Amino acid sequence: MVDAVFFLSVAAVFYTLGGYPLLTWLAGIFFAKRIRSRDEFVPSVSILVSAYNEEGTVRRKLENLLALDYPPEKAEILIGSDGSTDGTPRILEKYAGNRIRVFSFPSRRGKPSVLNDLAGEARGELLVFADCRQVWNTDALKYLVRPFADSRVGVVSGVVREEKDGIYRRYDDFVRQQASRLGSVPGACGSIYAVRKETFVPFPPEMILDDLFLPMELLRKRFFSVVEPRAVARDISFPLSVERVRKVRTIAGNFQYFFRYPQMLLPWVNPAWFHTLSHKVFRLFLPVFLAALFVSNAACVARHPAYAILFLVQAAGYAAGAAGTVLMRRKQPSAAALPAQMLHAAAVFVEFNAMTVAAFFLYLRGKATVLWETSKEVV
Repeated sequence: MVDAVFFLSVAAVFYTLGGYPLLTWLAGIFFAKRIRSRDEFVPSVSILVSAYNEEGTVRRKLENLLALDYPPEKAEILIGSDGSTDGTPRILEKYAGNRIRVFSFPSRRGKPSVLNDLAGEARGELLVFADCRQVWNTDALKYLVRPFADSRVGVVSGVVREEKDGIYRRYDDFVRQQASRLGSVPGACGSIYAVRKETFVPFPPEMILDDLFLPMELLRKRFFSVVEPRAVARDISFPLSVERVRKVRTIAGNFQYFFRYPQMLLPWVNPAWFHTLSHKVFRLFLPVFLAALFVSNAACVARHPAYAILFLVQAAGYAAGAAGTVLMRRKQPSAAALPAQMLHAAAVFVEFNAMTVAAFFLYLRGKATVLWETSKEVV
């Protein structure tokens, strides 16, 4: 029995981390969807932004959107203040004009409700979703809309870049790119993605992740969900403590979605069920797989030297993760040396799985909500 748990755990961990990306890469070689993107395709767009207490970022965001390389007459900006209690409404009023339409909502309801209201007021053929935090490249919008020249495309996601993209970001980008070649990306980057207005599905008011709900709805309707890597949003850095809270909430949003819509894992409901299960759900269960592997391996150590070696490798990996986490929290500068890179990679791996466990219990306690406190701490 212990042997069976051990080998099943090994298979589950390997598949989640390496097997699925490899299979998707191979499938893309033989079954890639040819998206008929056209450079001359320039539809009218409505850029939707929900803002809560964003006085520190909203001015920069609006200036960024106004400076995008896109015909001004074809791009409107709708921004809604979600019951902000700081200077956000005053700043927004100064920008209200022909291209920027401002909506100040007196009470705080959460991002989904604000986006639903803005979508109802939008005039563009495409709805483009953005956050205040990130700054887009000036050519991001024109690249983001081009895949919609293909009528099979339902959602296009851009990519987020940081000053120093970490190993997890690069890994996740690779996996998403492979799924994109098959038109089956289960989710989008909430700070830069777009859908057709005619296919928009209103968000449930309590849905934490709009960028998971809407792409999944369009996949269910047999539309393609793809990534446009040239549509880039630049992120700013926050302290690790702030990032941890944000990521735990995001992972809790994944738990919320799949507990609410388990049918999205059925092949006759969701054509992209395989990618959804492999890319999203298996990652949520990765801490369980790892715990089962560690415990079953410990029980088998005396049976064969190979078990002992693998157990030592696991123990060393977790120790490296703990050491790397300490260094990250002390804000030690990154080194190019291989040992430093390995410590950082181990730390990211351990942190991600710890956050997944924390997110699960946050969701179970009912503490994960659509209401989000904007951080003022920028590194």
